[in-house]
Order: sequence, then structure tokens, then C-alpha cells
Amino acid sequence: MNMLHSLRIATVAAAMLVAAASCLHAQTATVDDTAKFLAGMMPSADSPLVPLTKEAAWQRHAKFFDSAFGQLEQRQLSRIRAWADTNLAAPRPTMFYMFSGPDFLYANAFYSLRQRSTMSSARWDRS
Repeated sequence: MNMLHSLRIATVAAAMLVAAASCLHAQTATVDDTAKFLAGMMPSADSPLVPLTKEAAWQRHAKFFDSAFGQLEQRQLSRIRAWADTNLAAPRPTMFYMFSGPDFLYANAFYSLRQRSTMSSARWDRS
């Protein structure tokens, strides 16, 4: 029994060693490709994530986000851009955005003609 237990441990250890060695040769995805993949967008053509985009689950995920952002664009963002084009005279080339949160979509819509964005955010210590 003790010999069988040792053999099992050795087998598991060998399998883990083989798995770890194969990971050393595995190609890693860039942060940009990972973000695109999670957002339902196609990663770059040479990304190791490309094969995963062929799976039905990812395709449903991408379709969901395409639909959600399409609705947001139609319902809100396109209207904000149209308003800004009419009412914000002489837009500046740099947008200073002091909140850097998920509402950046609106800042981006209001100032879509800018050349660059400078973002900042305060971090409060809640301890």
C-alpha cells in the first residue's frame, strides 16, 4: 500500500513537471489581446487566443457585446456626439478627464474629436 501511494505521488509529480515544462514553451497573449478577447473583440491575428474565438461560447459572448454596445451607440452615444458637434464650439485637442472610470464612454462621446486624453483619478484609503 505504501509503495502504491509513492507510485501515485511520483506519477502526479511527473505529470505536473511535464505540464509545467510545456507552459514554458507556450505563447502568452498580450494584455491588449486579452482585453480585446474578454470584451468580445478579435485579438490580433498572431495571438494565441485566436483559436478560442472559433468556439461557440466565445461567439455568443462577442455577439452579446456587439448587440449591447450597438444599442448603447444608437440610444445614447450617437446623440451625445451630435449634440457636442453642434454645441461645443472649438474643441480643444486634449481632454482632461479627472474621473477615469467606466463613464469614460460619455467623455469620449462628448469630446470625440480630441487628439489625446489625459486621465487621472483619486484613490481614497478606506482603512
